[in-house]
Amino acid sequence: MRRDSANDEASIIERIVSLGAADLTQRALAGQLAHAYGREAEVAKVFESMTARRSVLLLGNANIGKTAVLHEVISRIAHKQAPEALHGARIVSVSTGVVLVGTKYLGEWQTRFGELLEAIKSGKRIFLYIEDLWALRDAGRASDKSDGFSTFLRPFLERQDIVVLGESTPDNYSGAGYGTRALADDLSLMKLFNIITLEEPDRDATKAILASVARDLQRAHKVRIENIAIERALELTRRFLPYQAFPGKATHLLSEAARFRDDTSPDDKGKPQKQPQAGARDFIVTADLVSATFSRLTGLPEKIISDTIPLAQEEIHDYFNERVIGQEEAVNTVADVVTLVKAELNDPSRPLGVLFFVGPTGVGKTELAKTLAEYLFGSKDKLIRLDMSEYKTILSVPDLTAQLTEKQRRQSFSVLLLDEIEKASPPVFDLFLQVFDDARLTDSSGRSVDLRNTIIVMTSNIGTELSGNRGLGFLESSDRKDERRQQVMRAVEEYFRPEFINRLDKIVVFRPLGVDEMRRIARRELGKALLREGVLRRNILLDFREEVLDAIVRAGFSETYGARPLQRAIREEVLLPLARRIAAQPAAGEQLLELYVEDGHIDAAIIPVNPDLGPEPAEEERAIRDERLTIVDAASGRTRGMDLGQLRTAIVARREELDAHIAGERYQALKARSAVLLDEMNKPSFWDDNDRARLVMSAIYHIERVTERFSNLRNRAERLAEVAEMIRRNNDTAGIQRLTSSFEELERDAALAELELMAGATDVIATDALFLCITPVVTPLSQEPGDWPATLCEMYRSWAARKGHDVELVSEPDTAPMLLIRGPNLRGILAGEIGVHKLQRDDGEPRERSRARSLTQLARVDLLPIPPEDDIPFSREALEVTDIAEPRPREGKDRASQPAHTIEAQEPRSCQRVRVRCADAVGVARELIAARLIWEPPVPPHSEEVARVYRLAKTQYVRDPRTGHRERHPKDILAGAIDPFLLAYLSLQSQETPEPEPANVVAHHHDE
Repeated sequence: MRRDSANDEASIIERIVSLGAADLTQRALAGQLAHAYGREAEVAKVFESMTARRSVLLLGNANIGKTAVLHEVISRIAHKQAPEALHGARIVSVSTGVVLVGTKYLGEWQTRFGELLEAIKSGKRIFLYIEDLWALRDAGRASDKSDGFSTFLRPFLERQDIVVLGESTPDNYSGAGYGTRALADDLSLMKLFNIITLEEPDRDATKAILASVARDLQRAHKVRIENIAIERALELTRRFLPYQAFPGKATHLLSEAARFRDDTSPDDKGKPQKQPQAGARDFIVTADLVSATFSRLTGLPEKIISDTIPLAQEEIHDYFNERVIGQEEAVNTVADVVTLVKAELNDPSRPLGVLFFVGPTGVGKTELAKTLAEYLFGSKDKLIRLDMSEYKTILSVPDLTAQLTEKQRRQSFSVLLLDEIEKASPPVFDLFLQVFDDARLTDSSGRSVDLRNTIIVMTSNIGTELSGNRGLGFLESSDRKDERRQQVMRAVEEYFRPEFINRLDKIVVFRPLGVDEMRRIARRELGKALLREGVLRRNILLDFREEVLDAIVRAGFSETYGARPLQRAIREEVLLPLARRIAAQPAAGEQLLELYVEDGHIDAAIIPVNPDLGPEPAEEERAIRDERLTIVDAASGRTRGMDLGQLRTAIVARREELDAHIAGERYQALKARSAVLLDEMNKPSFWDDNDRARLVMSAIYHIERVTERFSNLRNRAERLAEVAEMIRRNNDTAGIQRLTSSFEELERDAALAELELMAGATDVIATDALFLCITPVVTPLSQEPGDWPATLCEMYRSWAARKGHDVELVSEPDTAPMLLIRGPNLRGILAGEIGVHKLQRDDGEPRERSRARSLTQLARVDLLPIPPEDDIPFSREALEVTDIAEPRPREGKDRASQPAHTIEAQEPRSCQRVRVRCADAVGVARELIAARLIWEPPVPPHSEEVARVYRLAKTQYVRDPRTGHRERHPKDILAGAIDPFLLAYLSLQSQETPEPEPANVVAHHHDE
């Protein structure tokens, strides 16, 4: 009989589950239900009701532990730790939504619900847990006259055929919503339930509950939770989550902190940064980790809520001074409020602060309130703004309280901005007297909100018209400022009652903005406008002259309206001319946007910075370079033969190398550096220093160019690998030569990108043009340089041409060679070439019982980077130019398709004199003089170091004594294959190792 009874019960449970219910007893046996600690009295009352076949309703606020109590009851019954009368009982759960799902026709849900109740009734010892018991009266009814679930369930409850367990919050129980039928209104139904009210535990009881929860979390997540972490969770939730109840809000925070180990890896940069390895069993949940978790969940800045993160006064003032200009008194006031909140020394029974900002329009009152919300609460969205001019009558007071209570319940920590407070009706002032005193407000439905985590800011321009127009917008004397402040304070005291003013923490008088402040604001607003999507997407560098700010201030400065007209002035005077320029021409690669003033109006000129390389040429448009499958090495210029399989292997290898670069430290360091610069660019004070801003923007664009180049190269390698596979499948012999040419171009571009990446990882400013000067060096231990400087010159010319740079010899024949090279980041790439280059070879005359005598020739290489155009302090017309020779044609192409000629140019103020020979001789002379003014004299101290030794004797090699790098083919190096030495030097410079041993000076290396 017992076996048959068990089988019958199992089939009944199976039937109930098929109707949409869940078997909670089975989940309890699997350990999937929570425990309730410190609720023995409530658990006993539930057992008592269940034993007496009485339904139970747990009533209490959210997070107070109602569900935990029911889960504790179910777990004890499942494990036979309940009264004996309940041993073997089963509990199933269902919701009204599950019953209603999929029902479309009249009577359909009633049939399903009836089958469920009959099945539970037949089980005798089966209890029903209704998850949304509070919705019984409304669920299922289609009109006011139709019956809901409660009507259908009532007979089963009256006959005690079914015992129902449920829970509800007081708000849901009373049904405050419009048109709802609440459980509390149906007294006859509620008589069938034992209502057990759960009260919020006191501090000691909550702490004991958290300690028990912590033990469960330690076992579940294999962590150790410190006692101070429990205290921190208790304190943070008590202070910042007033509308949630204990112990739920604290246990949730502690659970999230314990999951930190599961959700993060040891390499994560989250808080705390120093934690044990993931496999360790002593992962510690500290108070700092609890603070960091709370910050992540709520958005509150960790520096505000953490006790271990200091907050210096200078940091607070700097933050606000960057964003609100010219209001020192106001900044000091909000900094004091922040300091009190951080130290938790503010009055716990009042709002965090009650401030009254008084001043002319457009001077920063609202902006300071937004900045305070962002700094203290993590986002400008934490600002609740109410326009008090909408509440001018007594009839508007209920609407104000309703709006305010609703917004405050959604956002308990915020800045409440009451804009133009003087325009509200007097009853509104009386309403806020209570708020200022005890930080509590109750609406017409009886719901209260707590404003103890709120800063209340009121703004007004009352009394500012008394100051007269004379002082507005211009610098004032201290006497004038004091007089104006006293006038404003008198106006405020005359308008508001003493009891209202007496409840304010401080009245802050904002002073009118002067011309200097307006210029700073104009610079920032202009900078933010020029960072809009239309400019950034087109890869446009921005620059503007100081005269542009003057024009904006003239157009946008107003004694009456403060800084607000600046927005209109920037739109009309700057953005519209810029939009016309951008719309009139297509994007053409990286460009320089320069704003200038002409005839009193602002105009924009877009100047190309680098020519647009355009998309990669189509495979079919590339010229076939060789009828044989011959690959030219990008670094050495040597040729090597390959079959298609070897070429495919080389392409895949190159793709893997590019992937390794992208995942490597240098690439990631560049990305990190770009992120730091972007953070600097997002600061409001970024545009205060125009030169610095331009430098940072240029660096960002340079880094993006380097990183994007690697992404493009990787994509090209991927496409070439696909093309090689297609050629193999289709036996397309004609496509092999095109593939070969494409691979050679890929190799050349990849070699240049690697150099840029290595140079970009250093702090050297990217230079796109420079003069490479080769000077003969004569010492007592060396011979005359002879043709050695010319040989070096040809080496660098070949290297630059191989890289695709523009290169031009600008010195006269039979003089010290000088090359003008234009290309990306040249100063960083060629930094290791600065110094003495030493050639060693035998003189060819053997001597008795000894080897041939070694001859040494020396030449020094120097770099003269050309400064940006704006940094050259003189124009072409300012030079005194003398033609040395008549212009005559040169073979080949030059920069301007003009014949080369020689000139001598002198800049009068510095008396710098140069002599150059090229097509655009005057322009080059101007650049050379500017470069010498910046970089010469003195000669860089390391230029006497030996940069490279070229050994052309019986044993041949080329060696860099600084890096130790050595190559065995000098002819390849002298033909321009210097990339290995460039990479070795850049790699040495980027390593965080002790300084290498000093490079040997010339005198000590005459017979190496």
